[in-house]
Amino acid sequence: MDTLQACEDLANNIGYFDPFECSDAEIPKDQIQRWQHLFGFTEEEAIKELGSWRADFGRTSIPLLAWQEISQEKKRLGYDKEAYEYSLSSRWLSRQARAQNPTSSSSSSKTQAWSIYLVKLEGSIPDAAALQQLAELPAPPEIKTDQGETTELFAVINGKDKEKLLANLPTGSSTTIISVSRACKYLSHDSAYPILGLDTTLPQNRLSSPIADHEKLQPGNEDYPVWYFFYGTLADGDRLGRLLGPGHSASLIPAWVIGGRLGTWAGKYKALVDDFGGGRVHGHGFLVQNKEEEDALRYYETGAYEVVRCEIYLETRDGMNMAKGLTFRFIGGSLEG
Repeated sequence: MDTLQACEDLANNIGYFDPFECSDAEIPKDQIQRWQHLFGFTEEEAIKELGSWRADFGRTSIPLLAWQEISQEKKRLGYDKEAYEYSLSSRWLSRQARAQNPTSSSSSSKTQAWSIYLVKLEGSIPDAAALQQLAELPAPPEIKTDQGETTELFAVINGKDKEKLLANLPTGSSTTIISVSRACKYLSHDSAYPILGLDTTLPQNRLSSPIADHEKLQPGNEDYPVWYFFYGTLADGDRLGRLLGPGHSASLIPAWVIGGRLGTWAGKYKALVDDFGGGRVHGHGFLVQNKEEEDALRYYETGAYEVVRCEIYLETRDGMNMAKGLTFRFIGGSLEG
């Protein structure tokens, strides 16, 4: 960062908040609740951290234009510009590294394992070998190249690798880490796992053999076209069309699935979870044509969800038809309802 940019950031940080808004009484309640939800703070911790953050005029700041580029995705995850800047700061990253908890919930561990991050190779992490050592990776990481005005190299790691990296970084050093969040997809080739509303570890739900129970292994990881069941924002045809882009059909069919229930998270987003009692959820079916379309959907849903198998009951003109398909199941933590 050059001197002029640093001065501009400092001026923006000083002017961004009224000094009196750093006091406990002036921090809006919804902002306190946002930080509690995003960072796991108690109310007292959120107030204290917000006040300290706003009083730090040298805090991390991202340009407004950069925020506008990513704001739609980040707002879906509950962030505003201030909270997202805090999530990128060494202050929060150091706090995360110190607070590593091996007894975290299985859903959080799953989200970490399937979250994707890009680490810029620079400074204290000059190359893949250095990153492999710091993150304790069993093999060299995948490298991505960004061909901009200058060529920049990024290594691909997951959430658990990121925690190890932050814990092992030399004191005083910093690094650029970019979140690339997408819904994980791993469909077992020798069991029905993962499937909505069904515990595949129970004896009665195990397959007698992959050959005899071939239908229960459908769809597979590389099967296209494939039916998806949508129940939230993706069930909006206009939104789906904009997401897929020109040349992609966004034809939705009324449909429902069994074995799930809907809740909300981040105050407004619908989330589908298992209901082992056989609950029914209504929404829409959509035929995904190829991996390109599927990848767009997975990035849209983010790492807070995973792709799971389900039976989709489509309400067509010819009557009710059942299709073996997929949907997005929430794995991002506790629901609000």
